[in-house]
Amino acid sequence: MVQNTSYGIFQKHVLNNLINLDDPLVDSALLESTEFRLSFWDSTDTEKFKAKLELKKNETLEAEMQKRRAEFNGTELMFNNVLVIFIDSLSRNHFRRKLPKTYKFLEDKYNNTSDDEEVSSYQYLKFSSLYPGTLANMAAMYYGNYPHNPSTSVLTYFKEAGFVIGSSMNYCGRETIDVEGEIQFTEQKHDHELAGLFCDPNLHSLQGPFTFFSGPYSMTKKCLWGKDSVDWSIDYAKQFFSAYRNNSKFFRLSIIDSHEASSEMIKYDDDKLYDFLSWYESEGFMKDSLVMVMADHGFFMPGWIYQYFNFQDYEIEMTLPALFMTIPKDN
Repeated sequence: MVQNTSYGIFQKHVLNNLINLDDPLVDSALLESTEFRLSFWDSTDTEKFKAKLELKKNETLEAEMQKRRAEFNGTELMFNNVLVIFIDSLSRNHFRRKLPKTYKFLEDKYNNTSDDEEVSSYQYLKFSSLYPGTLANMAAMYYGNYPHNPSTSVLTYFKEAGFVIGSSMNYCGRETIDVEGEIQFTEQKHDHELAGLFCDPNLHSLQGPFTFFSGPYSMTKKCLWGKDSVDWSIDYAKQFFSAYRNNSKFFRLSIIDSHEASSEMIKYDDDKLYDFLSWYESEGFMKDSLVMVMADHGFFMPGWIYQYFNFQDYEIEMTLPALFMTIPKDN
């Protein structure tokens, strides 16, 4: 079953399990598997700390999943890679307004009929949310059910088919939904996961996530240890795809930057997402991938202007999230 990963409990668990890498009593295997390291040794006036993120490839896992993929006798999958870019609280219109370079990248795949183009992109204009919240929408996607009904993660299927599974999200949580209470889901453990880093109180307030000027829903840029938090997530995704180049892979990149009241913060991710998708294509992954760029619902935190004047466009956009899919032309 899915463990209780509600904001407060998960953050407390992460902070209670921090380790001092200089402690001689720390198990050597734990040191070897540590993927994020923060050091204040040898600090200078210009370099106060050193932060390093390094995904640790599991060669045993690599071989095991290659063998499982070769022996899989279930329904044949059309893709060797699945990349899901999930942006919380982003309508399709706001996607076009605030992420113009990323939008054009996907739109060009739709309009390009050249024989040299290896993929096609589609925007789902009738895609709508069940309600203006994450829980029911994303639970339906990943578990095919509502949280209080027994169900198994769709990732279990990919795992059985020999996919290496990874995720990163720039907020303090293990799922795209805030899981708590009597949850009847059976989750699939990820092979690589970057989540605990973003439970750092410098990013995620100990008072909870719902603050205006700090935390995942704040109206400020979300920076952590010298980078935008989304940069850490994207870097982890790149390392994951590079490390397991010869495996089938499923990776979920979750971004929280649009879930705030100013509706402006997501624009700072446009260059980052465009560069990441361009890298993904140049490395040869896209031609053999299902790429989904999606949201759960539209603009959800309208701020005082929308609330005071009761603008109807906010109500409409809230139910019309973005959904793009890019697939190989051969499929």
